[in-house]
Amino acid sequence: MRLGRLLLLIGAVVVVSAAVASGVTYALVGRGSVAHAKALAPVAYVGVLRDTAGKPVAHAWIQVNAFDDSDMRVGEARRAHQLAAVWTDAAGRFTIRVPQSVPLLRKMAAPNDGWVNMRADIYLRKGHPPWPWMPWGAPRQMRHHAWVTADGTPAAAHVERITFKSYTP
Repeated sequence: MRLGRLLLLIGAVVVVSAAVASGVTYALVGRGSVAHAKALAPVAYVGVLRDTAGKPVAHAWIQVNAFDDSDMRVGEARRAHQLAAVWTDAAGRFTIRVPQSVPLLRKMAAPNDGWVNMRADIYLRKGHPPWPWMPWGAPRQMRHHAWVTADGTPAAAHVERITFKSYTP
């Protein structure tokens, strides 16, 4: 009885391996499938948010914005263009993906050798002030469908360590 089950298991592994080798999985996850419907945006920021005591800040809202002030006039308010937003996890970690196809980002990057200044607004609660909140940001460069840090490291491999300090104007 045990020998029969073992032979059945070996046979199933052989059949599945042959199916994979012959491309059956491509039919399941081919170009027209939902898995290929939309590519993920490249990672712009990976980090850990901590408070001034060094403890992780869980469930903080981080919203990345871009500001186009190239055509602004004196006294005119800057309009924030939200690019992405995420919650920190229980350990204060976050990963933010920002698409490079946004026309505003391309406009900002063109005269600056691909560099873009984005600002992240960090809130302890989702939404806008009332406080506490903190502005934060680090420049990123568009390079070959990826975001790169100032030292040339891919943004996906560069962990930002941010200490939350409440800001009040």
